[in-house]
Amino acid sequence: MKFCDITSFYMNRGGGVRTYHRSKLKYFATKPEHEYILLAGGTKNGMEIVPGGRIYYVRGFPVGWNGSYRQIGDIREVRRIIAHEQPDIIESGSPWADGWITLYGRGNTGAKTVGFYHADVPDSYIAPAVEGLPKILGRTAVRFWRFYTWLSYNQFDATVVTSKYIENKLSGMGLHTTQRIPLGVDTELFTPKKRCERMRRELGAAPGDDLLLFAGRFRKEKGIETLVRAIRALDGRPKTKFVLVGDGPHASHVRDLSLIHISEPTRLRR
Repeated sequence: MKFCDITSFYMNRGGGVRTYHRSKLKYFATKPEHEYILLAGGTKNGMEIVPGGRIYYVRGFPVGWNGSYRQIGDIREVRRIIAHEQPDIIESGSPWADGWITLYGRGNTGAKTVGFYHADVPDSYIAPAVEGLPKILGRTAVRFWRFYTWLSYNQFDATVVTSKYIENKLSGMGLHTTQRIPLGVDTELFTPKKRCERMRRELGAAPGDDLLLFAGRFRKEKGIETLVRAIRALDGRPKTKFVLVGDGPHASHVRDLSLIHISEPTRLRR
């Protein structure tokens, strides 16, 4: 079979979406009976052959807080690639425009389409964004995006979710084509065998200390404020150290909260 992923949130310098697709490439490199292609946003159209498959970069425009992502814009190129490659299954990895681009790009190929619901847009993105609005406007915005979620993901043959919680939430919206695939852990990468005492000392942890680590973007929808509240609740606990690694539009906010409310300042790394 031939599998195709479409996403505007893949970038070569890093990120969770990159890790996800690189893991797929690694997997398909061991499965020569299958093929895998990835369509990602780029500055211009082009194709790269990599172990495990092919990456097509489709011209797009910058999006995100620092323009680090490229929203796929050349939808005719998407349709041309899919018509050429003839995949059996196409997965959309974004709740924004990529779903509709996937449906358009499929054309008359007969490919099955799948939406990966890895971002809970109504409650994780929209609800925090409208907190300062009058309640009736905020509730209306969240309701609209719940309707939009139902409408867009209902176009796919299936929607992949990673938790029972999200599966129940989508079911409550009227979406009943979900397939739950729990997230796993790369036990070759995340293993006590790779514990490094030197690195722990550099991060301020003494032998026997519990070192709590956050690695990601400092954005509201990532639950940064909840994280800071959790750190406050654990503040003063013996032999507990906190390290936050990342960057984002709320970096200064996180630093200010940490320094103000935590007796031993949380270490921040970029």
